[in-house]
Amino acid sequence: MKPRRGGHPRPPLYFELSTLNLELFQAEVFIGPGRNFRESVGQDHPIMTERQTPAIVLTVREYGEADLLVTFLTPERGPLTGIAKHARKSRRRFAHCLEPLSRVVFFLSPKPARDLEFLQKGELVRSFPSLRRDLKRLGAAALLSEVAGLLAGPPDALQEIFATLEDALALLEQGEPPDSLLPAFMLHLMGLGGYRPRLHHCGGCGAEPEAPLAFSLPKGGIFCGACRGKAPGPLLSLNPGTWKLLRLAQDLPRHKLLRLRFPPQQRDQSLVIFRAFLRYHLGKNLKSWSFWEKVIRPTGNKGLNSGHTDKISSPEGESHG
Repeated sequence: MKPRRGGHPRPPLYFELSTLNLELFQAEVFIGPGRNFRESVGQDHPIMTERQTPAIVLTVREYGEADLLVTFLTPERGPLTGIAKHARKSRRRFAHCLEPLSRVVFFLSPKPARDLEFLQKGELVRSFPSLRRDLKRLGAAALLSEVAGLLAGPPDALQEIFATLEDALALLEQGEPPDSLLPAFMLHLMGLGGYRPRLHHCGGCGAEPEAPLAFSLPKGGIFCGACRGKAPGPLLSLNPGTWKLLRLAQDLPRHKLLRLRFPPQQRDQSLVIFRAFLRYHLGKNLKSWSFWEKVIRPTGNKGLNSGHTDKISSPEGESHG
């Protein structure tokens, strides 16, 4: 073998074979003439192929000059993040698949790079176009998708969390009122994700709560008027009508949640509690809240942070805005 300049020998010829001839080369050298490499490998040494997964697109953002970074929810592994190479320049592999809130099937590379998946292509299953034409339904869908992505942690609940979000998107697409769907489905997702509020019994005495009611953020539960002074704060006031609706929603299976109807006051107070509760335990606010407030308060009302329904107080009555 003739050395190249610098003293290093030229590599053997078969290292320079094109990928088109690689399989033929493997068959002839390692297996023997006339035998098929894929057949000879058999089940003990399977060739790695692309993986596919059902998915709901959560967020999409630009990455570099031509790529997109996609976060999506799956029923088997929860939320994943993947890179769609050259998706901004060539959309044939991802036709209509990279819009947030779309139900798709993604085809992934055989082996991810650490925590980042590589999206090879996608197929659209459902885009929910009617949902996108109504800002209120779109706001509810955005909140539910963000909650599902944040709370999809317990492995035994991943499939139900995925199914709950997919059902919610389909129902909003069909025209179901978001005023009632949003608090009921959000409460369901919170329970699946390990943040189930304690609504059936007083956190102090254990009895059925009686007014005036308060919700303790640290304890994640309801306290009656007699025990409110001993409850750890911050506390949120809760009227009996809202409490009864939430308790009923917590007892119903997913397919019966639409039987409930939340009037605007009960809707707002429920969402105030959920917002403060998640912020307290997750350490951050959901990004979708601001959009939801804008679409439900078109006349200049200050939104979920206005009025007595969002008053957070300590047991001694000190207010924390």
